[in-house]
Amino acid sequence: MVRHARPTATPLIAVIALGAALLLTSCRDAAPAGDDDATASLDVGADAGTVDGAGAASTTAIVTGAASGPRVGLEATVFEADAAVEVEVRVLLLDIPDLFGAASHLRFDPAALELIDTKEHAVLAGDGWAPRALVHAGKDRVLLGAARVREGGSPYSPLEGAKVGKQVWATLRFRVIGALPTTLAFDPARTLARSADYTVLALDWAALEVRPAAGGAR
Repeated sequence: MVRHARPTATPLIAVIALGAALLLTSCRDAAPAGDDDATASLDVGADAGTVDGAGAASTTAIVTGAASGPRVGLEATVFEADAAVEVEVRVLLLDIPDLFGAASHLRFDPAALELIDTKEHAVLAGDGWAPRALVHAGKDRVLLGAARVREGGSPYSPLEGAKVGKQVWATLRFRVIGALPTTLAFDPARTLARSADYTVLALDWAALEVRPAAGGAR
């Protein structure tokens, strides 16, 4: 009896199916969001800190989480637009030596923050591997998914994970509409990351607190 290897599309299907199941379970009224023309995300430099725009000096965003090791990080920029305070949040894949796919829910308080724009980025690309990413917006969360699929070659060839230094997975834009502080955090019951051999990866998942700056008030 000849035992065939699993087709290379299986991890992609598993990751996206998991994300879809989580979406349907937790936010049945969600609608797709994002840009169909996903921007390719190349590895870039070291982590950048939170930046506050001059017009939003009363508000700041503080990231918590590991500063090294395999992780999903967050970066934030606070600025003023149309007399309102907005926060741009970048979801990052960081220092992961072998990543084939990931999915999670990033939760937020809809009484404090309104999600006004999303964009997915083409992460996990590589020689012979095409990137796949999704972003779906729900009432109180954003569903994120990412995986890679083989381009050409034998479907029974060994799988290969991506070596990630720093890649932007998604860019999200929120408007502050309620009282601060408030926190954006990944739902620990709805996170999954796997390597090319299907091993579940123990990543650190960051959180972000949006709060009044010292001397500011909301």
